[in-house]
Amino acid sequence: MKYITILISCLFVLSIWSCGDDPVDPIDNNPDPSELSFTLSGGSYDNKLFEINNFFDRVSRSGFVDSLGGFTDLFSVGEFDTKTIVLEMRIPGSKADTVFYDSNTSDYVTDYRKYFNLTVDGNVLLLRNVNILINEYGAVGDRIKGVFNAQVIDFSQGTGGSTIVYVNDGKFDLVRKQ
Repeated sequence: MKYITILISCLFVLSIWSCGDDPVDPIDNNPDPSELSFTLSGGSYDNKLFEINNFFDRVSRSGFVDSLGGFTDLFSVGEFDTKTIVLEMRIPGSKADTVFYDSNTSDYVTDYRKYFNLTVDGNVLLLRNVNILINEYGAVGDRIKGVFNAQVIDFSQGTGGSTIVYVNDGKFDLVRKQ
């Protein structure tokens, strides 16, 4: 009886000891989450704040650097309020810097390293001009952080033609993938 009591006590202690926290999954698909936010004003957008941190990892390549092409591609696809948001900013070079694009200049039209695309729930908002400031450009696995503001043109139905929409207070904090 004495041995049975000791055996039961040992099994009880082992069972309590093994009931600790679940082990951490070694494959963490998003160990350092990216964030993107901006406000849209004008047209059908009335100071609508978009805050995205649930990116589609298999599609987004935030901070992808094309060393042969000489540009950094910040391509993010996420969902906010059941709406799919696509934002792509292509920036010449691979460093912290300030850029300005004006869609009416031949430089913007002919330089494939300069690109800006914003699509909200299937509605493509075409660039008029944009200011982008990258204030932190880390190594691969680190962060690319910056701010942006833009004017885009909304050609969607119900806008009465080309309506200017303002992209204000844009912020990005993205993991550099390459």
